[in-house]
Parts: sequence; structure tokens; C-alpha cells
Amino acid sequence: MALELAGRVEQQAPLPLAMTKALLAEGLDLLLEREGELQSQLFLSADHAEGKAAFLAKRPPVFRGN
Repeated sequence: MALELAGRVEQQAPLPLAMTKALLAEGLDLLLEREGELQSQLFLSADHAEGKAAFLAKRPPVFRGN
């Protein structure tokens, strides 16, 4: 199925295909930027601290969603 899709994509006009690929790349850049922002917020959360403490104490974590 993937090879069939790749074959169909390959037969498309090159300019629209290039523009579509560029749009997808832009979307990925924005997604990765947002993911970095969210990771920063999560790093400061109480659940993150609990996860680290539980790991070091070799016990199951008790996450509270904050």
C-alpha cells in the first residue's frame, strides 16, 4: 500500500508536490516548536518532580495531574 501511494505521489506535477512538501515541513517546524514549549512547562510540574523522586526511591509514582 505504501509503495502504491508513493508511486501515485511520484506521478503528480512537481511544482504543487514541492509546495505541499514545503507546507508539511513548515507544519512540522511549528509542531516541534510547540512541543518544546510544552516540555518546558511539564519539566516544572509537580508530576515531573514526583516522577523523578519515585524513580530515585525505586517506588511507583503517584501522579496528581499538576
